[in-house]
Amino acid sequence: MGRGIELTGLTFGKLRVIQDGGRSYKNERMWRCICECGTHSIVGGYDLRSGNSTTCGCGTREAARRRQTIHGRSKSPEWWSWICMMRRCYEKSHNKFHIYGAIGVTVCDRWRNSFLNFYEDMGDKPTARHTIDRKNPFGNYEPNNCRWATYKEQANNKRNNFNQRTELRILGR
Repeated sequence: MGRGIELTGLTFGKLRVIQDGGRSYKNERMWRCICECGTHSIVGGYDLRSGNSTTCGCGTREAARRRQTIHGRSKSPEWWSWICMMRRCYEKSHNKFHIYGAIGVTVCDRWRNSFLNFYEDMGDKPTARHTIDRKNPFGNYEPNNCRWATYKEQANNKRNNFNQRTELRILGR
C-alpha cells in the first residue's frame, strides 16, 4: 500500500506540516504540525486538505477569550466602585443600604445597566484615595451629580453637614 499524498512542508491556515504522524485508530493518515503560536499537534490529512483544521485551536481559544472579555476592566478600582455603588442602592443585605437604597437613593438607568457607561462618564479614579461621591448628597448616582472625591471632600459633603437653607437650595426650592 502506498504512502498517499505527501503533506510535509505544506501550510494549511496557521498549521505547517512538519512530519508524518502515523495512522489513527481508523487507519487515517495523521500529520505532526506546528501552529504559528508554537503549539504542536497531530492532525488528520483529510482535515488539513479539506480546511476543517487550520489551527491548533488557538484561534478558538482567543475568540472565546474575546467573547468573555466584555470590557477588560473587571476587578479594576472603578469596577469595584460601581459594584459597591450598586450594592448600597439595591441589596437590602448591604450594611449601608439603610442610608442609600432604603431612603430612595438610586443609580441612573445608564449606569445601572452598564459598567461601560459608568466608566465612560466617570473615567479613571485620579488616585487610589478617591471614591465615588454625589455632589448633591440628596440626589441620585448619575453623571451630572457624581465625581471622584477624597474621603475628606466626602466628609464635608454629607447630608448632616447641610443646614436647612442649603438643603432647600440644592433641592431647588
